[in-house]
Amino acid sequence: MKTFFIILLLVVVSISCFSQIQQPLGKFSVQLNAGTSIPIGRFANKSFSTSQHDTSGNAVAGFSINALVKYQLKQSFGISLMIGGSVNKQDVGYLRNEIKKRGSDQLIVNVRADSWKVFKVMPGVYYSIPFSSGSKFELTPMVSVGICKGNAPEFAYSYYYPPLSSGTTIFIKGKEDLPITFCYGVSMDLMYKLNKKVYLLCEASYFGASPTLKYSYYPNLPELSNLTSAKKHYSLASLNLQLGAGIRF
Repeated sequence: MKTFFIILLLVVVSISCFSQIQQPLGKFSVQLNAGTSIPIGRFANKSFSTSQHDTSGNAVAGFSINALVKYQLKQSFGISLMIGGSVNKQDVGYLRNEIKKRGSDQLIVNVRADSWKVFKVMPGVYYSIPFSSGSKFELTPMVSVGICKGNAPEFAYSYYYPPLSSGTTIFIKGKEDLPITFCYGVSMDLMYKLNKKVYLLCEASYFGASPTLKYSYYPNLPELSNLTSAKKHYSLASLNLQLGAGIRF
């Protein structure tokens, strides 16, 4: 994260210097922003379950990054296209503690949990609201809809009682690729113009998606009979707080 913002600062300074010798403003702008992705709702819900029906995310705060291209249709109104993604780890500490609760304090537990990864492409519309005539600050609300692709990550654990590990128990809940899903977002940017072309921004946004995964299972295990079809309803909802920079051309 620290490296990203150092690079972003260098890019802003370079663009600012370069922009002084460019042609008058066009209607396009490009911006890059990154920050924290905070899972909410069922995506953040903590649950320790080996059931294949469980859709709790166990997700913790992670990292998000977006690249955005805007086209100004009128003085304050325009359209946009955003390409972005986020990564959220699972709460390994919670999973480890829940396993220990089912045994004892002497239980040795090892947990491996992959991260949630979401990739999104979202066109949208925005409206710029200057604080006042000639102000360097402006608010830019934006609404976007599009598609996203994600995964329900794997987690695995093993445990045993010391000093012997001959009785080790192992469980693996495998990764599931979620289908391409409709998604939507609402954001608010606070922008500060360094000059006519270059600006900095702070953004708060909400991202929502509810992928549904079809699967089959045997309800009467260990008997392999009466194969049943069902659906899992996941949530990828998050609140994103980001910083960034952009240039108009």
